[in-house]
Formats: sequence, C-alpha cells, structure tokens
Amino acid sequence: MISVTLCSDAVVVAGSFPRRAKLRDMQRELCNKFGQRFPSTMAKLTVGGRLYDRFEDMPFVDCAEGVVTVEASFGPTDNPFFYDEADRRPGPTLEEEVLWEDAVATGGTTLDLTTWVASRRMEMAPPIVFGMFGPLWPWSEELASEEGPLTLSRLS
Repeated sequence: MISVTLCSDAVVVAGSFPRRAKLRDMQRELCNKFGQRFPSTMAKLTVGGRLYDRFEDMPFVDCAEGVVTVEASFGPTDNPFFYDEADRRPGPTLEEEVLWEDAVATGGTTLDLTTWVASRRMEMAPPIVFGMFGPLWPWSEELASEEGPLTLSRLS
C-alpha cells in the first residue's frame, strides 16, 4: 500500500492504494472521495508530472516510499466499461423487488433485497444430477428413477 494525498481543485483528501492498482480499480473510490458521480465521471491522475488517464495505467508503480501527492481531475467518461459491467451484473428485477417488499411487509423475511433474491433464485434453480463422472446437465426426467443412484449401466 502506498499513502497518497489527493488534491482536486480546493479539496484535499488522504488515501492509500495498492502500489500495483490500476486506474480502473480506483475509479469508484476516487469519485466517492471527491463527491463525483460514478460511473458517468472518470478520474484522471497526475503523479510526478505524468498524466494517467487510461484504465490500464498503474500510477503508483514507480513512486518512491512515503506520502505521494497526486492531482486528480474529473470529466465525463469516455469508456463504457462500468456501464457494461453494471448491465451484466445479475441484479434484482422489478418483479423480484415487489415480491421482496411484500415478503418484508408480511413478516416473511428479514433479509436484505440482494440476499433474499439470491436465496430465492437458488431455491428455484433446477436440480443438478450427479453421475459417476460429474454433473449431468441439463436435468432429465428420464434419468431420474427410484432405482437408486445413477450408474453407467443405467445411462446406456
């Protein structure tokens, strides 16, 4: 970890980051520290007179030990990475949110929304049948019987 003093306009805040942290990994924290809107805003750092403005940049790799002074600047993002990441993250649907609110109102759950949705999805997931050599997917009613565990002879 490297200790840094972050400056942007008249605001100065202290922080620490892993020495090999990429600018991509610091975006949310930098925006939060300076009250910027994430992900629509992108932070750029100037360390030792060098501008780091690409997500793959590692601004602290070559810094000396001690506290490093960093100038932060913010502007509209030109990279859709964080929007794309948010779109791919399986968050609660509106239907699940309504069902959760009903469950909370009736005393059916005390879980937070995200945990409730995850446990509900696990309960609703189709079962995985394990064969001799690993899972058989997708589930097949033809393979299920009361004859006991699956064996190679039952599959042929």
